[in-house]
Amino acid sequence: MAGTKFEVTLEASRVLAMVAGLGDKALWKRALRSVVAIFGFKDIVDHFRKQEGPGGRWPALAEGYGKWKRKKYPGRPMLVLSGRLRQSFLPGNIRDVDDSAVSMFNPVEYSGKHDRGEDGVPERKFMWISRRAQDLMDKALVSTIIKGG
Repeated sequence: MAGTKFEVTLEASRVLAMVAGLGDKALWKRALRSVVAIFGFKDIVDHFRKQEGPGGRWPALAEGYGKWKRKKYPGRPMLVLSGRLRQSFLPGNIRDVDDSAVSMFNPVEYSGKHDRGEDGVPERKFMWISRRAQDLMDKALVSTIIKGG
């Protein structure tokens, strides 16, 4: 996947284990796609806003580039909320993996370079799901299945 779009896979295996046998597969898939579109999308956008990865703050910009960027774009963060990378991450960018998993993806060709830190681009992980978002998704899935839709 080097230099291509990037994705994160989200599995509902914890929830499936909790309420195994309830509901049908179509309901599971709709519920999974919905909660991921809501909570997963919000969580990843939050990583842009906070400029942090799973291990904490993103590393500082390289000295020369940082100086140039601060002069050209005063007050602008490293990866900007209004930039092409962030704007290409949409709630509808979800694909099915199997009955209990979906992937959220960013189609921008350089998204993987930023997330993994390739070709001289420092790693700025944004495609990850926080523990809080995972817990919210699990609760929403259980609630959806118990209520039946």
